Amino acid sequence: MLSLKQYIVEGNPLQQKVNKHMSHGRSIGAVSPEGAHTDTPEKLKHAHSEIKKDLEHARKSGHIGGWSGPHKGEYQYKSDEGTEKVSHEGSYLVHAKHEGAEGHKKMVHSLSGIGNKHKQETVLSVHHKTQDAKWHHLNNSPKKGEVEHKGKLHYNVKVNPNAESDAEKEKGRGRTVLKGSSHSFTSHD
Repeated sequence: MLSLKQYIVEGNPLQQKVNKHMSHGRSIGAVSPEGAHTDTPEKLKHAHSEIKKDLEHARKSGHIGGWSGPHKGEYQYKSDEGTEKVSHEGSYLVHAKHEGAEGHKKMVHSLSGIGNKHKQETVLSVHHKTQDAKWHHLNNSPKKGEVEHKGKLHYNVKVNPNAESDAEKEKGRGRTVLKGSSHSFTSHD
C-alpha cells in the first residue's frame, strides 16, 4: 500500500505522463491558444479547435511526438503596470518525438510556430535531462527572441503571485502550473 506522500507523487497522472517522456529522453512543452483575442465563448471554442488541428498536423508531420489537453493552466506574469498577475488558461502538453537535444530543438521550433500563429507571447519547454523549465518569448512578446529560465518542475502545487521567498516557494507555491484534473506541476527555483 502506498503512503499518502507516495500516492501524491506516484498517483499523479500528469506527473506519470511527464516522467514517462522525460525518462525516455524526450522533452515536454506547453502552448495555449487563449489570450485577449479569445474574449468571447465562441472565439475561445474556435481557438481551441484550431490549435488542436495545428498540434495534430505537427504530430503527423513528425515535429512533435504527441499532445494532450487542454489542461487547466495558471501562469504568473508581470502586468504592464509591474504588478504580479495570474492568468488562467487551457494549455496543451506536448512531448518531443525524438530523444535528446535534436528532438528538444524540433519541438521548441514547432511550439514557437504554433504559439505565434495563435498570438501567444510565450511557450513553455522543459528539458528532458535537467528538467529546466523555460519560457520562449515569441513575436507578440516585448521580450521577443529571449529565453527566460523559470526553474525546475515540482508537482501538486498552487500558484501564489505573492511568493517571494525561497521558503514560500518550497511550501509549494510556484510560478507556472499546468493541471490535469486535480493534479498539477509548477516551475520555480
